[in-house]
Amino acid sequence: MSGPSAPPQARLAQMATGFILSRLVYTAASLGLADHLAGRPKSAGELAAPTGCDAVSLARFMRSLTNFGILALGDDGRFSLTPLGEPLRSDVAGSVRSSILTMGGQWSWRAWEAFPSTVKTGKPAFDVVFGMPLFDWLARAGLGLTRVIPTTTSASIVEARLA
Repeated sequence: MSGPSAPPQARLAQMATGFILSRLVYTAASLGLADHLAGRPKSAGELAAPTGCDAVSLARFMRSLTNFGILALGDDGRFSLTPLGEPLRSDVAGSVRSSILTMGGQWSWRAWEAFPSTVKTGKPAFDVVFGMPLFDWLARAGLGLTRVIPTTTSASIVEARLA
């Protein structure tokens, strides 16, 4: 049970474990699953080699994505994209793949892990973890143009659609 009518304990537990769904979506984006499924439904066995994954583990992972409506599993054991999964493709208008790879990357996780120190000290967690401000680090890491610009573009598209 989730949503506003769920008991506060259930809602808080769902909030506290939201990182699990975030990692599932990030992993799907990093493997390029949506791009591999763009043409037609495929089995985990067919996707194992192009994604560099173990077929059994990949099937288990992809079944978990069906629980969240990102993929669908056919009676023939092949997976397909759902409308929710489509924006994970890199070649579609409104793609959020770059945003997910940027915001869900390891560097972002490390900074958010240190967030309690920001609340306590007022110092940006990113600066504490990486020894420099975010945009300086992005420039040094070479992510300034390759990921941040597409991320802000897709975020702007999402914001415009919500307005």
